Amino acid sequence: MMSPYGPAEKQALLEAPDLKTRAEILVAITEIELAKKNTEGEPQLQ
Repeated sequence: MMSPYGPAEKQALLEAPDLKTRAEILVAITEIELAKKNTEGEPQLQ
């Protein structure tokens, strides 16, 4: 519920068939969010 991701991303995590896939999805959506913030002029995390 407190995840910073939208409904589609949360649903993808819920529907993942196994833990490995869920982890891969989580990494992918986190990278996408970080890339969005980086293009918006916010400082990049290191």
